[in-house]
Amino acid sequence: MPARTLPSLLSLPELISARNSGTDVHGVGSEAEADRLLISGRFTEAAEAYRALEFGNVNRQEKLAYSLYCGGQRDFHSVLDDDVGLATPWGLALHLWAYDRGRFPYTTPNEELSERLAKILQCAVDMDSWPKLREGLIAGCWYQSLQRGCETPAMIAIQSSASAVLKNMGSVLHETLELCSRMYCYYRDRSELQVRALRDMVSAVSANNTPVLSVLFSAAMIVRDTQKAKSVLAELCRRYRDDQDLEPTVSAVMVESGDPDLLDCLPEDLLAVSQARPDVRLAVALKRQDQQVVYALAETMPADGPSDSVLYLPRIAEPFFNFLLSGRTSHIGGWGSSAPWEAVLGERLVKAMPVGALRNSFLQKCRDFLSQEELTAHSQDLCDLFEASLSDDDFYWIERADCHHLVNVHSFAKYLVKRASEESDYPPFDSEECVVPWDRFVPTIREELLSLEPKVKATIESVFKDWGIPLNLPLDRRLAGEGLPVAVSGPLAGVEGAISELSGSDLAYLQLALLKVTAKVAERISPAAAHEVAVRAYNDFLHPRYLTELGEERVRALANRYGAARFLQGLDALMRSPEFNPETDHELPALSKMLVKLQGSLSGRRAYLAGVLRKRLKNLKSHWLDQQVSEAMNRGIDIEQMIDLAKGVTTWDDWADGLARLVPY
Repeated sequence: MPARTLPSLLSLPELISARNSGTDVHGVGSEAEADRLLISGRFTEAAEAYRALEFGNVNRQEKLAYSLYCGGQRDFHSVLDDDVGLATPWGLALHLWAYDRGRFPYTTPNEELSERLAKILQCAVDMDSWPKLREGLIAGCWYQSLQRGCETPAMIAIQSSASAVLKNMGSVLHETLELCSRMYCYYRDRSELQVRALRDMVSAVSANNTPVLSVLFSAAMIVRDTQKAKSVLAELCRRYRDDQDLEPTVSAVMVESGDPDLLDCLPEDLLAVSQARPDVRLAVALKRQDQQVVYALAETMPADGPSDSVLYLPRIAEPFFNFLLSGRTSHIGGWGSSAPWEAVLGERLVKAMPVGALRNSFLQKCRDFLSQEELTAHSQDLCDLFEASLSDDDFYWIERADCHHLVNVHSFAKYLVKRASEESDYPPFDSEECVVPWDRFVPTIREELLSLEPKVKATIESVFKDWGIPLNLPLDRRLAGEGLPVAVSGPLAGVEGAISELSGSDLAYLQLALLKVTAKVAERISPAAAHEVAVRAYNDFLHPRYLTELGEERVRALANRYGAARFLQGLDALMRSPEFNPETDHELPALSKMLVKLQGSLSGRRAYLAGVLRKRLKNLKSHWLDQQVSEAMNRGIDIEQMIDLAKGVTTWDDWADGLARLVPY
């Protein structure tokens, strides 16, 4: 073996030359030992040895960075000198590789990116050694300028300069990078003009001569030139016949494309291996619409696909991209491997399988990759998944207008109660993304709350309030009968709809039946419930103000006198009254007057009042009493208040003074 005796003075290019030629290093000292570790491929140990040295020069920095890079450390670039002009030829490669290893976050200004890339390109152009490396660096700068995704004048200038140099060199990579540029143009603007330009370029490139087959294959698939794609795969099989990644590469691109004919290029032995793969069998069955085979294979597969799917296996990294991107193939122009199984086969399975639990299991995993139109088509399936699990993840997927009108209201209510019981600060729904039709859900939510203990119910109601769930519909809509449980609102709507079709006699009997029902309902309303309903309704009426303790007492008195239903009827009539002024008529006397008015003339109770006064006082004048009673009722004084007063007076002065002092309930 040839030997080098330069102790501790070797640069990175010299070490790489020594490694490529099998030369050994016979120097002495710590740096020489580190150099020997690098040459022997023991990169982790070499990196540790270089770190122990003082960073006195660029050579040590580059050797450490190279060791870190080859050892799989993404932050290898952190030890490089920022001055690209000081870099050796292989140091330039390290600076270029840093573009693909997270050195520059996506927030980095385009000016900084382009300025640094332009320096690397200029240094590469000025190189007078390592011609193959020089070609790769120039082409790499061109590709990185495309990959950064910005069409600034500086980046375009880099592409133009690199193109001119490669063309003058007669580099075979020039055609490849031109094709890459055309693909990037297509992805920015998928117009017919771009498609035609890309198709023309694909037609002009020969699979036998192109240095990077993956670029030509990707472009051919974009323009649907299947013959060109097949010729590329045939050439791939010729060039990489003994590569262990050949069959997985061809199998994977076939599965992704869904075209079984692409397998024809494989040698017989590799074709047999490919056809035995479950992924390949499934893709072929889907293409041939063989439902029986599709279903049988689906039953044997996890919903997110097999862990050893061919889609996840390594694929061929051709020399240029292997140099530039360290073997990564999931970039534009590569052989792929970035698409998840669910996005490739899971999505197709959902479209091909019949409705049922098995299809839904795949839908649950692949719904991230479905379009809005496809999600809409599976609205009922999404609802079924949620109703079966009541999970947060499945709830997220029914936050759609179409699902809100399909999902089971009881499942929806149970889920919200469950989430609220966890006292989460954030609601599970996004009111900005999709407006929830609370009219559909609130009645059932209220039913669900009734089954809870009072303290738990109060806590959950508080959470619902913070989340903005309108447990109580706006007052005017509740007074109109909305928000009742579905079990009641449905039949009521049916009765209302039938009224216009019934005869007079039927209507009379219907009214009698409703009166009996009304009486039963009234019997079931406890005083406490009547008080709660009345106070809450009146506070809603006053909003944003609310009742004082004295006001609540007066409302409870009105509820005692008229009942909860009549109280609400009075509130409804007051709000609908043409004379109602929301600026001035929010005081209780206005409601009292309306409640008195709704009672009618009350001739029977007036006669009873007159009888009481006639027994206690002399010289009763009926017309005079009628006038007094009418004036009092106009003030909102209830006839029962006047009867109670009459039972205690002894003179007409007592009566007149007492009547003047009466105030509405």
